Amino acid sequence: MKNLLLFTVFILFFGSINAQSWLEKQKIVASDRAVGDYTGISVSISGDYAVVGAYSEDEDVNGGNTLNSSGAAYIYERNVAGNWIEVQKLVASDRAATDYFGYSVSISGDYLVVGAYGEDEDVNGNNARVYSGSAYVFERNASGNWIQKQKIVASDRGIQDQFGDAFSPSVEFEISGLALGFAYDMNVSSLSAATGGNGGPEIFIKFQNPSASKYKRRSRSRSRF
Repeated sequence: MKNLLLFTVFILFFGSINAQSWLEKQKIVASDRAVGDYTGISVSISGDYAVVGAYSEDEDVNGGNTLNSSGAAYIYERNVAGNWIEVQKLVASDRAATDYFGYSVSISGDYLVVGAYGEDEDVNGNNARVYSGSAYVFERNASGNWIQKQKIVASDRGIQDQFGDAFSPSVEFEISGLALGFAYDMNVSSLSAATGGNGGPEIFIKFQNPSASKYKRRSRSRSRF
């Protein structure tokens, strides 16, 4: 039974580096939100598009064919007025109960990837391995629609690998010629041996030339914990 909990997403922006204040711009929820969907468990933004995961959503894009916790992701587009509007709901082409599609999302330009760590089958829908996991690649076409292009699984997939559970938000702040950033990798599959399944933060420092028309990296330092 789903926990009685709803996640929401807040769009924020950094108002002024001098004022050092974050202003809430908009609260967004799924158009078909329901108890226990966990909309907002994962969020990624690129340009005028944002993708929001809802890994415990049950229905397909038409609101039917209920499959418990099959999962979904929602695409939002920022319009000319600066408002974020839901434009599309995504589900996996081979969705099934407890796939948890949408647990992780990442978008860059015209491509996005959605993880489904509870997915069992290979790219052909065969060779089931419980919770082996998978990821789905979507591409935005000329009409502005996001179309599933490929399903990805690990070459050495096995039971309980939970491939696709990656959750790695990253933030980068730039002050004059100095940029500081951090990321946190919670990919249990790949980091379990090193961190006992806890993941780890990554910190980087970049020194840039603020007078150049296009910044060029001068040096970079990375540390993992």
